[in-house]
Amino acid sequence: MRASGAVLRAVVAIVHEKRLVLMAASLAYFAFVSLVPLLLLVVIGLSAFRDGQVALDVATYAASVISPRSGGVLIEVVTGAADRGSATILGIVVLLWGTLLLFRALDDAFGQVYGEQQDSLLLGDLADALLVFFVVVGAIIAMLGLGVAFSVVLQERVWGLLGPVVLLIVLSGVFLPMFYLFPDADVSLAQALPGTVFTAAGWTILQVIYGFYARTTGAGELYGAAGAFLLLLAWLYIGGLVLLIGAVVNAVLADHVAVEGDLPSLEYL
Repeated sequence: MRASGAVLRAVVAIVHEKRLVLMAASLAYFAFVSLVPLLLLVVIGLSAFRDGQVALDVATYAASVISPRSGGVLIEVVTGAADRGSATILGIVVLLWGTLLLFRALDDAFGQVYGEQQDSLLLGDLADALLVFFVVVGAIIAMLGLGVAFSVVLQERVWGLLGPVVLLIVLSGVFLPMFYLFPDADVSLAQALPGTVFTAAGWTILQVIYGFYARTTGAGELYGAAGAFLLLLAWLYIGGLVLLIGAVVNAVLADHVAVEGDLPSLEYL
């Protein structure tokens, strides 16, 4: 087990060496492309099995999470489609395209971190991507459902305290299969846990800060939908970078990666 200072320096060196800051930008873009069709399909699916008010509640809650002040624009996008059949087909196509690119980018990023790149997407990699995709989608649907249910049953102050805890638990369940399956190296569940906890905690803190900033600064009101979407892109970018750093943490702690050259000093950090 490395000392904490050595781990920190190794993580910083690998993030710089592998140019993960740039990779996080591609993850943010592909995630952004997948968000609207995913929410659209959730709303259409709920509308088919439940009354329209449930679907609207989910859309409203999701929009408030994504953009507390300008979420109405997103609600109009996902609920204002005149032809739900065409919207469903288009949403599926865009979602599959964006998701495939997202998980391909994730696979490439993990390959960079662990030093085991593949030139093509193999059948096993596709199965792993599909498995993680269904885990992520299921967790998002569950998180939105819990959010709607708890926000109705509990007071806003109580949910404000319990929400981050619930989000931390849900995100840990989302990220664990990803950190366990995506590396081409042999990784145990125990070795996947540090990066999982780091990423889940980072995303939880990021969501709390993002929600507070969006509610208090009025960025959405000042700049409209453009400001809200830019804020969302920034959130996705930082979240993608945190996820990649989590992968680096796992690789460093499990000695799956070696730093080329000298480690940066703590004064450099």
